[in-house]
Amino acid sequence: EVELALRVTKSSAGIKTSSDHNIAFSMYIDAISFVFPQRRDEFIQYNTYLSRLFHAMEVRLHSRVIEFDRSVRNQVAMQRNLRLTDYSQFEHLRTTFLTSFGVGSNTASSSSGSGGRSNRRDGTGGRDDPCHKWNRGTCQKPDGECRFAHCCDQRGCRGAHRKSECPNKGGSK
Repeated sequence: EVELALRVTKSSAGIKTSSDHNIAFSMYIDAISFVFPQRRDEFIQYNTYLSRLFHAMEVRLHSRVIEFDRSVRNQVAMQRNLRLTDYSQFEHLRTTFLTSFGVGSNTASSSSGSGGRSNRRDGTGGRDDPCHKWNRGTCQKPDGECRFAHCCDQRGCRGAHRKSECPNKGGSK
């Protein structure tokens, strides 16, 4: 068995708009198709799906689609039996990030005009950061008073459950 590992570098500007995302994802499709030509159609279909989601959302909410995409691709990477076109397997993520009642709809990245996240390096955290104490069952504050989000801290999830109850236990944080 051969495993290909890639180191991903982050753009200093980040992906903040549907245009940024489309350009980056098109380049990603070209690169991944070079290594995995059999998956080209899957990635093209998924890109069409994302384009439709961007068109269905107000521009100020495009950061939610970007977070949804990141979570879907993380889940596909963790579970080798999934494909990006297995849309029904991502309904929980769609609810989390793309509905007004989803946990992801209340994050700073989806409600701020900049589409950015809190600066995690400064140690201050923010509502888009999951509460690790809540995930361990030790947070004494109700969700409305805690400065961190009471959501799953499993990478790529953010569901309304603790990490120990996460259906995406394949990865680690």
